[in-house]
Amino acid sequence: KGGTYLVTGKLRDGMYAAYRGSFPKAPHPSFIVLPLADEILGSRPIPIYIVDPDGVDEFQDVAYITGHPDLPRSSGFHVLNHKAIARKASRDLGKRYEDADLVVAHMGGGISIAAHRHGMVVDSTSGGSAGEGPFGTNRTGPLPLNKLVDRCFSGAYTKSEIMTQGGFLAHTGCTDLRIIEQKAADGDAHCDLIIRAFIYQVCRYIGAQFTVLNCQADAIVLTGGIAYSQRVVGGIRDCVGKLAPVLVYPGEKENEAMVDGVLSVLRGERSPIIL
Repeated sequence: KGGTYLVTGKLRDGMYAAYRGSFPKAPHPSFIVLPLADEILGSRPIPIYIVDPDGVDEFQDVAYITGHPDLPRSSGFHVLNHKAIARKASRDLGKRYEDADLVVAHMGGGISIAAHRHGMVVDSTSGGSAGEGPFGTNRTGPLPLNKLVDRCFSGAYTKSEIMTQGGFLAHTGCTDLRIIEQKAADGDAHCDLIIRAFIYQVCRYIGAQFTVLNCQADAIVLTGGIAYSQRVVGGIRDCVGKLAPVLVYPGEKENEAMVDGVLSVLRGERSPIIL
């Protein structure tokens, strides 16, 4: 579940197992954080915490089910920023996060759109390689399954070639939305189409998560680096603003979220989670 975890016991063992198993190259910088912290602290008895880690899974039971029992869905979204922004949006609405219903769309290098019901993320698209949700700066989102299977078994591609980057990069050769928007403004019709397609897909998945909340939400919340784009935010607001108020928090609040999560424990406002 979401919250602030004390790094001890099973959690510490699991983090070190992931670190040791990641050699010779860690797939993500987070794998090396605990060993670095231990090295810096030495023998000093200073506790280490993690806040809303990527392993958070609060899905409702029906959210796991797909069309095949061997291939269930899994929770995999931008947990830390989602939770931080959802708490901030709830405060701005005059509510506790635990009492609010929100659709939150994180739009950064990866895109994840989630239904937050009373402090729990009960469903979400995937922000990683699971192929769910809108395409991102370098990620494909969902692809036509029959065409993907045909490509996999065509013999023309290796696995690494199949797992190539997609999204804005594949369509335009660029991952910087500011550059793509400028090209569109300068008359590049293809860049304009891809931006419109991105807005369309984000709105479509916001609508899907809105139904998860029984079509009742206190707000639709936009965050991440792409939320700085007036064109994207305006397009989304024009489309889904009839469903609920649209709140915009550009960028990410992950560093602040980690500080707030630990301070809340040190101040006695909440108890740390110990596995």
